[in-house]
Amino acid sequence: MRNKSIFLFVIKQTALLVLCLVFIIPLHAQQNLPVTNKDTVVFPLVYYVHPLIGSDRCRNFFMTAAARPFGMVKLAPDTEIFGYYHTGYQNAQTSVYGFSHIHEFQMGGLAVMPVTGEVNTVPGPERWKSGFNPADQTVTPGYQKLHLDRYDIDVELTATKRVGFHRYTFRKADNAAVLIPFCGIWNEARMFNCDVKRIGKDTIEGSLLIADARLSTDSRLVVPTEVFFVITTNRAFQSLDGWRTQEMQRNISGIKGENSGLVLNFGKVASGTTVQMKVAISYCSVQQALLNLSTEAPNWDFEAVRKSAWEEWNTALSRIEVEGTVERKVKFYTDLWHSLLGIGVFSDVNGQYPVYRKGKFSEINNDINGLFPIYDTGMYTEIKSVPLDDKGQPLFNMHVSDAFWWSQQNLNSIWGLAYPDVLREFCNSWLRFYDDTGILPLGASVGRVDFIMSGQQAAPLFGRAIQMNLPGVDAEHAFEAMNATMRNGTNRWMGDVDIYTRFGGWMPNDLGERKWSVTRPVENGWCDWVLSQAARKLGHSSEADFYNQRSLGWKNLYNPESGWLQPRDSSGKWSAPFTPMVYNSIGFLESYSAVLTWFPAQYDLNGTMQVMGGREKTIQRLNQQFEQASGQHYRYGWLQYENNTGFFHAHLFQMLGDPVKTQHWIREVYTANYSAITPSSTAYATNDEDQGQMGSLSALISMGLFQMKGGCELNPEYQLTSPMFNRIVIHLQPDCYKAKEFVITAGTDPEKKEYIESVKLNGNPLKNLIITQDQISKGAELNFELSTQPNLKWVIAPKENDKNQLFR
Repeated sequence: MRNKSIFLFVIKQTALLVLCLVFIIPLHAQQNLPVTNKDTVVFPLVYYVHPLIGSDRCRNFFMTAAARPFGMVKLAPDTEIFGYYHTGYQNAQTSVYGFSHIHEFQMGGLAVMPVTGEVNTVPGPERWKSGFNPADQTVTPGYQKLHLDRYDIDVELTATKRVGFHRYTFRKADNAAVLIPFCGIWNEARMFNCDVKRIGKDTIEGSLLIADARLSTDSRLVVPTEVFFVITTNRAFQSLDGWRTQEMQRNISGIKGENSGLVLNFGKVASGTTVQMKVAISYCSVQQALLNLSTEAPNWDFEAVRKSAWEEWNTALSRIEVEGTVERKVKFYTDLWHSLLGIGVFSDVNGQYPVYRKGKFSEINNDINGLFPIYDTGMYTEIKSVPLDDKGQPLFNMHVSDAFWWSQQNLNSIWGLAYPDVLREFCNSWLRFYDDTGILPLGASVGRVDFIMSGQQAAPLFGRAIQMNLPGVDAEHAFEAMNATMRNGTNRWMGDVDIYTRFGGWMPNDLGERKWSVTRPVENGWCDWVLSQAARKLGHSSEADFYNQRSLGWKNLYNPESGWLQPRDSSGKWSAPFTPMVYNSIGFLESYSAVLTWFPAQYDLNGTMQVMGGREKTIQRLNQQFEQASGQHYRYGWLQYENNTGFFHAHLFQMLGDPVKTQHWIREVYTANYSAITPSSTAYATNDEDQGQMGSLSALISMGLFQMKGGCELNPEYQLTSPMFNRIVIHLQPDCYKAKEFVITAGTDPEKKEYIESVKLNGNPLKNLIITQDQISKGAELNFELSTQPNLKWVIAPKENDKNQLFR
């Protein structure tokens, strides 16, 4: 049945493209949208985005079509709400529990569910869920429409950045209502402690708390987040009912406490009746939610909001234009959509945002499941504001995130190239976190530093900005923040910095927290190297020397007998028994030694070659891992292209002097993990897509661009592989680049040719498959000649004794 569904999905999507070309484009032309250029039809890029790609099994924030770029509101149907990693919209499921507005890392909820007939909320979402047909819906950036079979209701969704906009069409005459649960597990979060009241005939307003659904020692959202909201309809509701635990309450003016929800009753409606609803949120106050509502969605023109979302997405996607097959364009623009979708804002339209001070959460035992977190009496919230321009408008937004764990080769790279304004906004958002808390976040929850993953992932974000001289980012302030964070030990998950420094850049597994005694120093070492480069750029020579030396401490964890990075204690004894193929074993975070051993090669390639016995042995060993991994789709073992620590391995061959192997293996990796255009799980490896990271990586691979060092080195470089498009035009932003565009051409059928025969830069043959940031800035056109056969002239011949043959 699933194979049949996938086949029907492909047929339907192909038909939609034809339909768009024949019918919809003329419609948009009538709306004065630019769609023609002389005799050539220009296909609106937003139509190439298929949000359902990869949605069979994904995270809660992955498929949120009714949203703006980096929206606070990400409005979507939730087809699975119980669990953790695979919640939210799952295309393989055929029931909808509700339509929630918050889909972020460990944050979820504020859901609504339109219903007809008799309302019964006990025992919760399982009672009121409705079937729907995933193959019979419309899903595009900024808009989603589906039909609730049980209630015979058409549901349409769109959004501004901070307001969700609903339109319900009731297809049968019956009692109509909207259920709003304020309690229980919803996706990655738990809702509780609501305080909601009715305001007038058509509005409710209030607040609720959300926290990590797991509420365990592994919880990273360590205090609850307060969400404020205003919900208003264009039709007065006849009555307001509610529930507490298993008891219904009729004709109430509001509800407060645990295990609660509300019912907006509209009475009996005629067939074809339409009800519209707007849901505005804020993390500061109800008044701020009202401000967001009145500023972004002041009227009831659903179509205007939908069109505005369409135009915003189309404009954003148009920064990069590609020409090629429909399949590759569909995947590319869906990739690009993901890179601009996640990591939502949490500041309001006037720049206000909360900072949580003091306090932690306690446990009380009054939920049917037995556990709820609440504020300690010492907790309070301070409302702050980002800087404003001379017109009183915010200079940037504050953002949450699922960490920036190894985003240097994906998000940081594509943002720095085509969206430097986005890179600037995130840098300034992170600097506000530093100013507010005294430390840079690993991940950023609303108003607080989030303890997630390891290393210091703001470092490569800032490193990229510093090395490209990004206007609007205070480089010295950024270095101060990185330096302060990497010098002290207050960061729980980077942790034990004093031990790391005392041992010269490594950590023994019998001191401090032993769980990640390999991952932490190896990832800290990368961040140290980034700081050394930034310090060198800014003229801080002593800091540059310190961080460069500390970044080399990883060698103390390389066991020459096993040939792998391996935990050891403070006396030098290696941990035993040991195998490089155990996931999350002691010493490693979401990785294997087989994968992490190569991690230092990103910045210390010479050191890696030296411990492995020279360049040729290093290449042979890496190639053997790729051959072993080919039967595993290059994930979950010898390689790890399904997770952030394993995105770079194929490009190491090029750094080692054998770009032909890079050209071959990266195409194999792409085909196995990122090429699909159906809901199947091969679209983004295992679809733990991390809010745009795999989408950005996939887009960069298909353009033939990669930054091994994340643009964090002096005079940043891009490594070149074979593009999959005939022509690529990257429109460069004038405040960051001297040239207007960066053009790449690759001849005919590039998707079928994985090898580079030759390449010219501005008409001159390239000797190395590298282009620098400076060359792009001045104006660059790359012309590739591709082939189905490898050109071995690119391979550097080995020396007789290559152990000390050094490379960039």
